Amino acid sequence: MKKISCTKGFSLIELMVVIAIIAILKAIITSNLAQSKAKARDSKRISDIAQLQLALELFFDRCNGYPPDINLNSTISSCPNDPVTNQPVTFGYFIGKIPVGPNANENYYYSTPGSPYGDYVLHTNLESENNPALKESAPSSLAAECLPYPANGQSYCVSPK
Repeated sequence: MKKISCTKGFSLIELMVVIAIIAILKAIITSNLAQSKAKARDSKRISDIAQLQLALELFFDRCNGYPPDINLNSTISSCPNDPVTNQPVTFGYFIGKIPVGPNANENYYYSTPGSPYGDYVLHTNLESENNPALKESAPSSLAAECLPYPANGQSYCVSPK
């Protein structure tokens, strides 16, 4: 009678090599995903700032000044009444909802360094240090209004165009 010696399955070494390869691939993919998520959050912040900036410019065009704060009910005395409702035009007339940052309770900083509301600075912090939008940030004349919060953040600021 013939004796057939046939082993089926994997050795312990082969299994350990495969597990190590999978662990290395998982680490690489996870780090790339974290960077992608940070870039996505930064993109949302920049988009929200652009949306607020557009609403502020529309408000200025209608009212010849900027609102004292980012609030749907903000208005200024020089703003004419809405021709349909005969009510004062508010900031909410130009934007349906004030955007909030991607992290919990993250708001956008808004200041009006000029009086009476002739200028503004919109400010947020970005997570990516090498984001190209940082180069397009507010001019150095507004540097005092565009400080990072917290101090180690990457400030992204915009002012009237």
